[in-house]
Amino acid sequence: MIRQPAGSPAALTLDVSIDTFTIAGINVHVYGLAQLPQSDKMDNSIEVSALHLLNPRLCDHTYMAGIAKTVLADFYQKQAQGVMVGRGLICVAFDQRNHGEREVKNLANQDWRSSNPTHAADMFSIYHGTSMDLSQLITYLPTYLFPRRHSGYTLTQHLVAGVSLGGHAAYLSLLHEPRITAGVVVIGCPDYLTLMAHRAARSGIASVTGAAREFPEDLVGVVRGVDPAALGVKEIVRRGMLEGKKVLTLSGGADRLVPVACAEGFLREVGGARERGEWRGEWRDVVCEGVGHECTPEMVRELSSAVNRWVEEAGEGNGEGKGGEGVQSVL
Repeated sequence: MIRQPAGSPAALTLDVSIDTFTIAGINVHVYGLAQLPQSDKMDNSIEVSALHLLNPRLCDHTYMAGIAKTVLADFYQKQAQGVMVGRGLICVAFDQRNHGEREVKNLANQDWRSSNPTHAADMFSIYHGTSMDLSQLITYLPTYLFPRRHSGYTLTQHLVAGVSLGGHAAYLSLLHEPRITAGVVVIGCPDYLTLMAHRAARSGIASVTGAAREFPEDLVGVVRGVDPAALGVKEIVRRGMLEGKKVLTLSGGADRLVPVACAEGFLREVGGARERGEWRGEWRDVVCEGVGHECTPEMVRELSSAVNRWVEEAGEGNGEGKGGEGVQSVL
């Protein structure tokens, strides 16, 4: 289990509301509804951004609470300074499939070393399913949050941030959900086949080509139609799946569970395509040297800074990704 990320000092003292809605059979926890600015004009809705938070494997939605409070604390601080006045931000969290109160079978969350023979299929199907859940929730969220026709609020921006398993799911949502315009991936991987090959080797499994019982051919076929690296950058660009989107990836340089090397090929191709002008948007890849498989306070600060900047840009009418450096930096 990944260590719980600490919130910022401001977040620790932040008295933020948490409301729970049951949407499509899933309990959805919304941070910051009570803190939304008040609208005094029925015909002038306040625009609200929603940051959707996806938890790691073996954790539940509460893991993301510190991140939610840090992002909101930074947002409120900016409003106090006169920035983004009249705009709202909420954070939305729910348990990944087979996690937290949605858990059906604990073994399905374990890996090969923990005697789960279907680890590869379990892990991919769980976070693939979570990304599909997120799309469903985005569709119905306004119905529950702002049910009245003249509520004074309109959801106009959707962002995603995920850690570990949640980071894998965030990659899928960034590609396959057009309503998500930006996102942060923390210690996640866009290349499932390479990641599983690494994990299989560590677990004494010979192959992930579809020949091994642990990684059946049908699963490989599903992965090739959904996974970012398996789809390939050329196909992603051809479909416009990244066009105008903004992405920040945060990785641990000493991460042995999800090594940086597993994502390097895909990230290099994405950066090259952007430099050639094949897609417009923002992609920043940050590797935190000496950091293992964890979400550090520094990563949370980077995440919060990016999200708040994207919300601010949306408020300025610059919501479609136009800038950002596609270079690798080190914290």
